Amino acid sequence: MTNLHQMTIQTEDASRLFQKVLAEEVEPSIKELSNALLHAHGSRTELESAVNSFEATLQRMRAAHSAMKAGVVHVKEAGERAPTH
Repeated sequence: MTNLHQMTIQTEDASRLFQKVLAEEVEPSIKELSNALLHAHGSRTELESAVNSFEATLQRMRAAHSAMKAGVVHVKEAGERAPTH
């Protein structure tokens, strides 16, 4: 049960990280990219920077999502193996 509890805590931490990336990074990154696309008179460097930033944010979001998903699977499997009495 201790192992299951520890896995649950780790999964919760991964879920919080995923939520934080979504709330604090994805929206601003989309906003930055949108502004770069809407203001076509800006430099190519600005657009490339916005695209690179957006791609990096998506990578962090994917990594956090993968960690959260893996944690849920581990908790589920551990729960199924746990004694019922």
